[in-house]
Amino acid sequence: MSTRSTRSSRRFAFVVALGTLMAGAISLHAVVTALKITVKKIPIEAKYKLPSLPETLPSWKSVGVDEKMTAEMVEELGTENYISRVYVEKDPPKDRQPLVLSLHCAYYTGMIDTVPHVPDRCLVGAGWSIASAGQVLPLNLDPEVGQWRLEKDISTADQRVFSARLGPDSKAPNTRINLPRNADEIAMRVNAYSEPKSSKKLYAGYFFIANGGHCADANDVRLLAFRLQDTYAYYLKVQVSTTSVENEAEYVSACRGILGELLPEIMLCAPDWVELQRNIAAGKDPRASGGSRP
Repeated sequence: MSTRSTRSSRRFAFVVALGTLMAGAISLHAVVTALKITVKKIPIEAKYKLPSLPETLPSWKSVGVDEKMTAEMVEELGTENYISRVYVEKDPPKDRQPLVLSLHCAYYTGMIDTVPHVPDRCLVGAGWSIASAGQVLPLNLDPEVGQWRLEKDISTADQRVFSARLGPDSKAPNTRINLPRNADEIAMRVNAYSEPKSSKKLYAGYFFIANGGHCADANDVRLLAFRLQDTYAYYLKVQVSTTSVENEAEYVSACRGILGELLPEIMLCAPDWVELQRNIAAGKDPRASGGSRP
């Protein structure tokens, strides 16, 4: 075969390959457009940051000062919007000491490749041993604590949206705020941990609030927060740990107590997903979403 024929064959093969790639790109764009897929997510912030959570709740009060991470720790955490605070029970029963709970929350937005920092990874890395198989346990939050109200106009058969009343020490006192979808089904992934030099067990658990929903799995949060059809993305990790309890049942009861009062305040530090969707539908800037209402 002549050199000219070889060059012609190579040129032809290149043109065919290039045409195939272009056709594939056009087809992919058409599919993305038709399915309303958004690969790049836009950050969305709430009006208040997590450190603004009330230090005093009806049944709990903070002790000490909030933990301030070093620059290296913040870089490892992946966000500057976090809180690490210790709460103590105000009025425990006379037959036991007050419960002491450590709250850690961290907010992430606009990042599709973030790996959540959760106790079953971080505590083990810090030298703790997992003492029991992880369980996903329902919180069974008491609707009366936050005066929950089912918002029928924005609820569906499988997605119930409740609002709750914010407390007197809130940044928006005595107003109402939307909770995550199906908030009555919030559950936590719970583990017990042991330390080599101590017989005391540490109980720690967590769940995520993401794009108006919730889940109790570090893998599932990616599916929830980064749905292909959503333009905006956020997730908020809620984590509670304590050595004040003896078993998982006592741990869940303690979390039910503090999170029943704290969840509405946490939602004030996350975008109101219902309002965000309404703003998008009305052609308004969704980043104005968030906050509470009467």
